[in-house]
This record gives sequence, structure tokens and C-alpha cells, in this order.
Amino acid sequence: MFKKTGDRSGEVTLYSGRMSWCRSEQSALDGFGFLTDKQLRFDMPEIAKIMTKILFKPFSKAFADGIYDIAIPYDDIRSVRPSTYGLRKALIIERKDGTLFKFAVNHYDTWEQAILKRMTKIA
Repeated sequence: MFKKTGDRSGEVTLYSGRMSWCRSEQSALDGFGFLTDKQLRFDMPEIAKIMTKILFKPFSKAFADGIYDIAIPYDDIRSVRPSTYGLRKALIIERKDGTLFKFAVNHYDTWEQAILKRMTKIA
């Protein structure tokens, strides 16, 4: 069973909560976000990965790459800025290579402050 708290890589989880990885303006993957002492992680429960592969991947280019979990080290984050996804607030994370990730979250301010705090500790 997927656990909402804890971390499978031995890192210390500082904050966690529900998160949606917005793959396009119409498609998002629901899962959990983890702010650890080293990185921002997005993980999907295994059953959700299986259902996404079966139901959505064949019909959507947003899921064509088959990537369902991501990890972004704090020292690889260039900026964090606000956005929206539907009625939810979202974080746009820009990596130093220019790659953008959009995550819809509850408690946007808490997520943003925690990420920025970790970025300044790493820098």
C-alpha cells in the first residue's frame, strides 16, 4: 500500500500532501508531493499508475512519455512562481535547464515557502 508520509530513499520528509502534476492544461496526474531535506518529489500510488497506463495513456499525448514520478533536487531549481490549474492554485517550478513543471496543490503558500526556504539553505 502507498504511504502518504515517509520516504523510500532514506531522506527526511519535511512536508507532504496531495499534489497533481499538471501535464497539460487538460491532463493532470494525482498523487502526493514530498518536500524532503534534499528534493521536491512527486509520487503516484502504484494502482493509479496502472490505471493511468490503461485508461489515459493510449488517448493522451500528455502521458506518452510514461513518466509518472519525478524528483527535483533543490539545487536544480531556478525559480518558483504561482499559477492556477482549474480552481486550484499551482506552483510552476523552473529547473536550471529551463524545464518547467506545474503542480496543483492545496495550501499553496505553505508549499511555496517551504521550497524557497530549502532553496536558500542549499545555496
